[in-house]
Amino acid sequence: MTARSCGGCSACCTALGVTDLPVPKPRGVRCDHIVPGGGCSTYASKPSSCCAYTCGWLHGVGAEDDRPDRLGIIVETQPALDGGASVIVLRECSPGAINASRGAGLARTFADRTVVLLVRMAGGIGVMGPQHRVQVYQQAAIALGYGPGTVRK
Repeated sequence: MTARSCGGCSACCTALGVTDLPVPKPRGVRCDHIVPGGGCSTYASKPSSCCAYTCGWLHGVGAEDDRPDRLGIIVETQPALDGGASVIVLRECSPGAINASRGAGLARTFADRTVVLLVRMAGGIGVMGPQHRVQVYQQAAIALGYGPGTVRK
């Protein structure tokens, strides 16, 4: 596989919150440092959280056309809360992308194997996957303030 690079994608610069800026940037708000065509105007001195972050697409998750700015979804993997397989996080960077046919298909594919957290730009979080593991994550989502959660099989 050819190594991937962000190129013109800066989806994470809007979808993710950055707390280590002088004025913290909330998730879902476009970063003031994005430059036209992608990239960061403070790249050499950008926050450590930005330096440390890489999305799943950069690690080979999904097809070439699934780059977050094209798909409208950032794919991430997170360690499991319950000792099971890693969790897939699908984080919208374009409103409604999780419900679009490509996003919904991707969610179902991952949910056949593991827990999938669906983080929507409009707020709220959905949880899909094997039922015995979904309950753990639904409770965690509520504890994190995402509301009652939506469980889908």
